[in-house]
Amino acid sequence: AQYEFDGHAYQLQTIQGVMGKTGNGSLYRIRPKGQRIVLALTDY
Repeated sequence: AQYEFDGHAYQLQTIQGVMGKTGNGSLYRIRPKGQRIVLALTDY
């Protein structure tokens, strides 16, 4: 997922877990894999 905040771009990746788009108006749903969610947020 790529985001922009205050003129700066960021990228959010799942290291462990699953990210997917939803159909109910929210942007993404993140589900655990093996009881864990690990995320990486980087400058883009």
